[in-house]
Amino acid sequence: MIRFAAIVVFCLFHLATFALTAGAGEAPSATPYSGDIWNRSTLTGDWGGLRNQLAEKGVTLDLTVTQIGQGVVGGGKSGRWQYGGRGDIIMNIDSQKLGLWPGAFLTSKPRVIGVGG
Repeated sequence: MIRFAAIVVFCLFHLATFALTAGAGEAPSATPYSGDIWNRSTLTGDWGGLRNQLAEKGVTLDLTVTQIGQGVVGGGKSGRWQYGGRGDIIMNIDSQKLGLWPGAFLTSKPRVIGVGG
């Protein structure tokens, strides 16, 4: 029974992945950060148009957060759970779009890591 459930979950996952990538051949939007929360590429949107203007000039800024709770569910020496997480700020600069050095591309990735008890 567990094997059957695993096969069903596997098939559903791949079907969902196929459905999401079926529209991958469409042309990208001229304003990728605009639109409602269900159709834009980021959660925080276009920041009043500023984010799209910066992207047109070759500057993109992305923020990501990863949060992890981990612990021993049963048995073991300690039943204590711990929190871990990190935040990344990724800034990409295309100097050719900025009118500076053709072909140069700079990526900066500062990272903040937190661990708690």
